[in-house]
Amino acid sequence: MSVQPFTFNHLLNYRSSEYLIRMDDGNRRELLLELLGQSQAEKTWLAICELFKSWPEGEEKAKSLDFADQALEAWDDRLRHLLTTWRYFYEGDKLASLTRLARFIEIYRREEDSSSDLWAIAHSETVRNLKYLTIVRGELSLASIEAFANSPYLTNLQSLTITNTLLSEEKLEQLFQTKAFPSLNALSLTNAGIKYDRLHLVSKSIPFSQLENINFSGNYLKSEGLTILSQAPWLSSIEKLELRNNFIRDGGIGALTKSNYVKRLKLLDLSGNPLTEAGKKLLLDMANLKGFKLIL
Repeated sequence: MSVQPFTFNHLLNYRSSEYLIRMDDGNRRELLLELLGQSQAEKTWLAICELFKSWPEGEEKAKSLDFADQALEAWDDRLRHLLTTWRYFYEGDKLASLTRLARFIEIYRREEDSSSDLWAIAHSETVRNLKYLTIVRGELSLASIEAFANSPYLTNLQSLTITNTLLSEEKLEQLFQTKAFPSLNALSLTNAGIKYDRLHLVSKSIPFSQLENINFSGNYLKSEGLTILSQAPWLSSIEKLELRNNFIRDGGIGALTKSNYVKRLKLLDLSGNPLTEAGKKLLLDMANLKGFKLIL
């Protein structure tokens, strides 16, 4: 069977198709240096990824990946972004070697394939320096969540976002018991079907010592859920708390205003909840007293 030639796209902004097809390692290194000298931009990042995707595996590629990884340290981490659907992402059923350059991976609208994506990420040492992971509209299996929660490769993960993806109590239990993400600073579980009674999993502690930002918007926490959060000791470390559209009423507001753990809060977003004017006034008085921004 003949091997189909690599189809170039982003690199055509820098070289002709004929040149790209004939490149040797020296030509590739020269082009890499040129790309790394460009300004930070998505088109530059995509061209770098395409260059490494077309580069045959070997010692020269490995050395150049080391060099590029160091040179890209000055970049905004969010620009170093890969979607799991991109052809750059996989080599067979494993993550491509170029994924070590990524700092932000997104599993986007993959439905049942999101489980295999998450499983592959959890088992790949190329993600050792990953900082952002976002999962949008997936169908995550319990096995993939377990693999993720026990991965030895995600110690530098700073932000985890899971949205429009149902999380059962068993899956939440895996996430809320993990020790795999010691650097996690921001946790966003939105429109995930989380009910207030599932917050008993974090009523006493949460396994993220660096956590400062929480977004549980679009769930069903109700006043009972806000009461649980208000009594959680780890709330004292939270600076940003977003609880939009959670069916929270005045009863939960009373618990929050009496909490001894609202110490570092800089922003509280409770918009979209059915609060009375009396409940809103309690929040406004609290915000003025403690000096945080309130969104209603």
